[in-house]
Amino acid sequence: MSYIRAIAKNTAIQGTGRVLAAVLGIVAVGMLTRTLGQSGFGAYTTAISFLQIFGILIDFGLTLTLVQMLSEPRADESRIASGVLTLRLVSAAIFLGLAAIAVIPFPYPIEVKIAVGIGTIAFLGNALAGTATGIFQRHLRMDLAAAGELLGRVVLIAGLALAFRFTDRLWIVMAVSGIASIATVALQLLAVRPFVRIRWSIDLPLWREVARRSLPLGISIALNLIYLRGDVFLLSLFRSQHEVGLYGASYRVLDLLTMIPTMFMGLVLPGLSRAFAGEERENLRRYLQRSFDFLVLLALPITMGGFAIGTQLMQTVAGPAFILSGTILNVLIWGVPGIFLGTLYGHAIVALRKQRVMIWGYGSVAAAAVVLYLIVIPRSGVWGAAGVTILSEVAIATITFFLVARTIRSIPNLRIAGKALLSALGMTVFLLALPMETSVAISIPLGGLIYVALLALMRAVPKDMLRTVLGLSAK
Repeated sequence: MSYIRAIAKNTAIQGTGRVLAAVLGIVAVGMLTRTLGQSGFGAYTTAISFLQIFGILIDFGLTLTLVQMLSEPRADESRIASGVLTLRLVSAAIFLGLAAIAVIPFPYPIEVKIAVGIGTIAFLGNALAGTATGIFQRHLRMDLAAAGELLGRVVLIAGLALAFRFTDRLWIVMAVSGIASIATVALQLLAVRPFVRIRWSIDLPLWREVARRSLPLGISIALNLIYLRGDVFLLSLFRSQHEVGLYGASYRVLDLLTMIPTMFMGLVLPGLSRAFAGEERENLRRYLQRSFDFLVLLALPITMGGFAIGTQLMQTVAGPAFILSGTILNVLIWGVPGIFLGTLYGHAIVALRKQRVMIWGYGSVAAAAVVLYLIVIPRSGVWGAAGVTILSEVAIATITFFLVARTIRSIPNLRIAGKALLSALGMTVFLLALPMETSVAISIPLGGLIYVALLALMRAVPKDMLRTVLGLSAK
C-alpha cells in the first residue's frame, strides 16, 4: 500500500471513529449542561481550562517530537517510546501536583478547586495517552487511537448517567472523567505492544535530546495556550461563572469540530518529516497541497454551515437554557478556517524543523492577545473574547503560512478552494432559507448533500483526489 493510500485509509477509519467520538462528546456536553446548568457548567469549564494550562506544560511538544523522532531512519522505537513515556510520567507528577496547589489562591468557588484536584487524574491519563498516540501516528494505525477514545467516551457517558441518578455535584463529573481517561490509556498502551515494547526507562541522554528538540516546540505550544485558553481563563476571573458556562458550551462544540485537522495532520506529519529529511521537495509540496485542499474542503462548510444553524445546534445540544450559546457559536465559528490552516502549517513547521524561527510569531500573537483580552473581556465579556480568539487564529495561520511558503518556495493552488467556497455559499443560502424550527437532524444532512452536489456540479475535486482521500486506490 502506498504512503498516500495508507494516510487515506487511516483518515477514513479514524475519521469514522472521531465522528462517533464527537457524537458521544456532544451527548456528554448535553448531559452536563442540562444537569449542571449555566453556572455549574461554567465551573466545570473553569476547572478544565485551568487544568489544560498544566496539561500543555506536561506535553510541552513531546507528542510531535516523538512522531518526528520515530519517523527518522534507523530510529530505536522501543528506546524512544519508553524514554518519552517515563518523561511524561515524571513531568505529569510535577505539573499536576502544582495545578492542585496553584488553584488554591484563585478567587474561585470551592467546588472549582476540588474539581481541579480530582481532575488531575483525567489529565494524567491524557498525558500517558499522548505517547501511544505518537506511536500510532508513526505506524499509521490511528484506528487504535480512535478505539481507545471511543471506549473513553462510552465509559464517560455511562458513568455520568449512573452518577447523575444520585448527585449533580461537579466533583463526581471530574471523578467519572478520570475513570474514562484511565480506561482509554489502558486500552491504548495495550494496543501499542505489537509495534513497540514500552518499559520504564530513565534515559538521561535521550531525555536531553528530547528536551533539545521539544523546547522550541514546547515554548510555541505554551504561547499558543495563552491565546487559545486565555479567553476562558480571563473570563473566569472578570465575569460570572454563568457567562463562562454560556461561552464554554459553544467553545466545547467548536473544540469537537476542530479535532479534525489535528487528527489528519497527525497522520501526515511522519510523511512530511521523511520527505523533508530526504530532500524530496516535490513530494513535500504535493503532500502539503493535498492536505491544504482536503482541509479547506472541510473547513468552509463547517464554518458557513455552523454560522447558518448555530443557534438551533446549541439549543439541540445544550438545551433551551443555552440558546445564547448559539449566538456565541455564530461568532466563534469564523475562527475555524484559521484553526484548520494554522494546524496544517503548524505541523508543517515541525516537519521543516522551523520551530525556533516560529517562536517569535507565536510570542507576538500571544502578547497581543493578552493585551486585547484584558481590554475587551472586562467590558464586553464573551463577545470580546470571541473576537480576539478569531483574530489570533487568523494571525497564526497567516504567519505560519508565510514561513512555510518561504521555506519550500511554493504556495498552494487555490482552484479547489475557490470552488469549495462557492459550494459552501450555496449551501449556506439553502440553510438560511429553511424555517427556523427545522431540526438540525434534517438541516445538517441536507446541507451536506447540497454542498457535495455543488462540488460535483463544478467538478471541484478531481476523481483521483477523491479516490486518494477515500483510500480507494493507490497513488
